[in-house]
Amino acid sequence: METVRNVAPGLTCVADLIYRRTRSWNCGYLRFLFGNELGEEIGKIQIVKQGDEDFLIWKNSRAGTFSVHPRLSMMLWRVCANVLPTGDIFSPTVSNNCCFCGSPRESPIHLFARCSFASALWFGSPFPVRIDSIQDDNIAGLLVNLCNGVEEELRCKMLCCFAILFDTIWNTRNRIAHERNVSWSVDQARREIHNRFSEFSAALVSASSDPGVASAPAVCIPISTDMLRLASEGSTFCSSPGAGYHPTPPGPRYWR
Repeated sequence: METVRNVAPGLTCVADLIYRRTRSWNCGYLRFLFGNELGEEIGKIQIVKQGDEDFLIWKNSRAGTFSVHPRLSMMLWRVCANVLPTGDIFSPTVSNNCCFCGSPRESPIHLFARCSFASALWFGSPFPVRIDSIQDDNIAGLLVNLCNGVEEELRCKMLCCFAILFDTIWNTRNRIAHERNVSWSVDQARREIHNRFSEFSAALVSASSDPGVASAPAVCIPISTDMLRLASEGSTFCSSPGAGYHPTPPGPRYWR
C-alpha cells in the first residue's frame, strides 16, 4: 500500500478508483496502481449500484452491533489504551504513589489489577476473578485472557462488569485525590459495582424484549355451560408464563 501511496499521493479512498457517474471501476487506473494481475482481480469486485450509507459493524456479534453501553465501552478503551492520567505519566517530582496501597508508582496495570484494593474488588465482583493469577503486563491482555473462548452474550456481560469495576476504581481514586475527608472502603466500592451491574442487567433484559410485539387481545369464545364462567388474563414474568382466573356473575355465555 505504501508503494501505491508513492505513485498516487492524492489517493484517499476507494471512491477515487471508481467512475462516479457510472459507478464502475477505473480498470486502467487499477492496473497502473496495483499491476495487471491484481488490478484485474480488484476490477472483478462487484459494486453495489443502489448503495445505502456505510455503517460500522462489530464482527464478533451476530447482530453486528457492539452491545456494551457506550459509556462503559469508552471506559474500557481509556483503560486499555493507557490514556487515563495516572501518576506514572507525571514528572518524578510529583508524588505518584498509589492512593490505595501506597505503592511508589501508580500505573494503569497497578491501579486496576495489581493493587490490593483492585484485587479485592475483582474477587468480590459479579464475575469473581483472582486477578493476581492472570499474568500480563497490560489491561488489554488481561481482558483478552479473561474473555477468550467465552460465549458472546456472557462475554458482553463480563466486559460491562469489568468496565463498571474500572469506573468505580477510577472515581474512587479521583475523590481521594481531589476531595477532603473522603470515606472509602472495599465493601462500599463492591456494593456500588454490584448495584450498577444489577441496574445494567435489568436494562439489558428490558432492551432485549421486543417492544413492537403487542400483547394478545382478549378472546371471546361461546361455551355451552350454565354452571360457571371464568374471566382469565394471561401474562409472563421472568420469561415464565402465567394466568389468572376469576369467576364472573351469571350473564351472557361467553368466556372472556
